[in-house]
Amino acid sequence: MLSLRLCFSSLRATPSYEYQRSFTLRHFHVGDAPSDIEAAIDGGAFAIGVTTGTFTAEQLDSVQQATSENHTVFQNLLDKENVLRLMGLHE
Repeated sequence: MLSLRLCFSSLRATPSYEYQRSFTLRHFHVGDAPSDIEAAIDGGAFAIGVTTGTFTAEQLDSVQQATSENHTVFQNLLDKENVLRLMGLHE
């Protein structure tokens, strides 16, 4: 049996290096528990806490490594405008 594999990577358009560098790469992690906030910060992501679970905003803010530069807490994600603004996807 003859197996043939085609590689399409050479056929795809690749954005220029300058275009790729024009974006700031940020990672976000959304969670409703202090362990989610810790995991995000430990992984280098910006933590977005939501109080839709059993933990309060105060409990999500009390994570030891949490600072205003690496996390924020929302009541929920219904405030799309502020969530998207935080992510740099809305002006």
